[in-house]
Formats: sequence, structure tokens, C-alpha cells
Amino acid sequence: MNTDQQPEPPSPPHLDREKVVELVSYAERNVLLLQWEERELRRLNRDSSDLLPIIQGWEFMSIALRESYDLEETDFPR
Repeated sequence: MNTDQQPEPPSPPHLDREKVVELVSYAERNVLLLQWEERELRRLNRDSSDLLPIIQGWEFMSIALRESYDLEETDFPR
């Protein structure tokens, strides 16, 4: 492989759309839970700084899955 050339963009693995929606929903629920935990720790005047990168990671995962699999808001039941 020539490292001077731009590599081919990877394709996501084939997953059923329903499973991808479940994974995105799982990531989003984790964000909500961790944000709640962060607020509770702050309310108790305890350090919550270690949660921020974890929350950002779950947010990134949710966005990355949505974009990789071209999901729309209509794919998510309310």
C-alpha cells in the first residue's frame, strides 16, 4: 500500500437497518443517562469531569452511525 495516496474510505458492515436504529437509540440513551449522572454529581458538589469525554464519545458514536447508515429522523419511532 502506497502511504502517499489517500486510502479508500471504509464501508460500514452490512447490518439490518432495525439493528442500526437500535444501536443509535442505545447510544442516545447512554448520553441521557450520563448527562443525568453528571448533573447529579455537580449538584452534590462532586467532580464529574471524567464523564465529559465519555458523553462526547457516545454522542460521536450516535452521529457516526446515523451518518454511516444514512439514517433519518423518520427511522426512529417516537
